[in-house]
Amino acid sequence: GLSTTAKARWSEAVRRASGHLDRLEAIQGAAENWGWPQESEEALWLIVNRYPNQKRALLNLSNRLFADGKTRSLLTLFALRAKSDPADLAVKNNLAALALLLNAEEYKPHDLAREVYEKDPSNAVYAATYAFSLHLQKNNPQSLKVMAQLQPDQLERPNIAGYYGLFLATAGD
Repeated sequence: GLSTTAKARWSEAVRRASGHLDRLEAIQGAAENWGWPQESEEALWLIVNRYPNQKRALLNLSNRLFADGKTRSLLTLFALRAKSDPADLAVKNNLAALALLLNAEEYKPHDLAREVYEKDPSNAVYAATYAFSLHLQKNNPQSLKVMAQLQPDQLERPNIAGYYGLFLATAGD
């Protein structure tokens, strides 16, 4: 029943911990254990923003955002991560895929999808994202060409098969 007091104390604890990774992680863990999802997410965002190389915090935050259906926040997270580590193709691919799904043209998702695919065309996930980009650009025949380069077992993976089915259905197959 002391929500105002609790909020003030939480804010003070976060402020005091903000310059120390170990303290932020402890606060985040406590919030998680106490069943305080908003506070836990707040602490994860602080860790990811201040300590971008903390893969565990990035994974925890992305899993939380995904589970909660917060796709716009997930898009923001991947954009921050792609900016801090431009060589991470998986993050760039995730950013491209979400931006395509959300029609977030400000992230230039078609360019991102092509760039990632060109760097690793044998990666089925990258190929599917690029093919989806082509599909959205009304170039379904090229989508099917990209997918045809994948191995049959790759085309049967659920995260790939969904895209492939969409392209085949569009082609009337």
